[in-house]
Amino acid sequence: MGRFLGGRIGNFIQKKSSGYADSGVHSINDQVYQRSLNGWKEGVNASGGDTLVQTSNYTYHVFKNPGNFTLNSATPQVIDVLIVGGGGAGGNNEGGGGGGGGGVKFLDQHPITPGAHSISIGGGGPAPGSSNSNPGSSDRGGNTIAFGWTAAGGAPGSQHHALFDPGQNSLNPGSGTWVRGCGGGSTGRNNIPGGSGLTNGGRCVSAGSPSDIDAGGGGGGAGGSGQDAQGSYHAGDGGAGLAVPAFPADDLAPAFDAAWVSTVTSEGRYGGGGGGGTELTNVSNGFGSGGAGGGGNGRHGGSSWPSADKNGMDYTGGGGGGYGGGAAWAGGGKGIVIIRY
Repeated sequence: MGRFLGGRIGNFIQKKSSGYADSGVHSINDQVYQRSLNGWKEGVNASGGDTLVQTSNYTYHVFKNPGNFTLNSATPQVIDVLIVGGGGAGGNNEGGGGGGGGGVKFLDQHPITPGAHSISIGGGGPAPGSSNSNPGSSDRGGNTIAFGWTAAGGAPGSQHHALFDPGQNSLNPGSGTWVRGCGGGSTGRNNIPGGSGLTNGGRCVSAGSPSDIDAGGGGGGAGGSGQDAQGSYHAGDGGAGLAVPAFPADDLAPAFDAAWVSTVTSEGRYGGGGGGGTELTNVSNGFGSGGAGGGGNGRHGGSSWPSADKNGMDYTGGGGGGYGGGAAWAGGGKGIVIIRY
């Protein structure tokens, strides 16, 4: 049997028992017969997003900012959706904990109806000021909302040992369509655990002499918990982001810069936790590394570092790195929504 060019006629796609047929050429008689068996399905006709990326296999709509995804097709369709919340800010002061990565949700073959669908993008938690003594809602990552689902923002890393409350880190309203953000790493001298969430932040430690030199735990990542501080003034690494292979950096490269592509990789990593900071100024390698998928790196007290290294990466929902000193330090990365069909 012959096959028609490109697997398509107009806005219709040839179906077979498991998905769509390969491209090729059908004769007119074959086409009439296939249509008589209800073997044609209307394709997705849609608009919206900041950038439209087309590959040989998929069309992607990239939402870096709020907007509407509008399905112009006359009938309901199915799409794949990535929803990532904003990353939490890194903590500072006495071995700041890393910020938690934003929650990550992948909707596989999600059904949608014709019309406009609102998209909200969560911002990254802003870098805490040097005078802040307790993480609060202003330091959390923002929630990202799409198609009835919420990917919550990551929790901030602790900023002061005596006032850190892990219970503040990740609110969960109990909805079945709510994905929690990740817990932030703890800070200070009380050996307290990190915050809870989709994954947990790492525990801080105080070790060695002098006894007031502290190291923060790593922030939780969407794919794994933050690492506990290792002692001897060594902070914990941020947890890894969640791998979502359906949204690899290779396909999406036209919509982003080279740094984003090298961070997300072909694995499609999102929501990495921030690395913890260490208070000791002369331990240059004592800080925690950011988790794969956009987590910022922690630093030791008295250091300075480029914003691109310490902040969670925008459009990954990465958590900010912790800082061992009292200065304002690192913000979380902005969330994102990407749709493909």
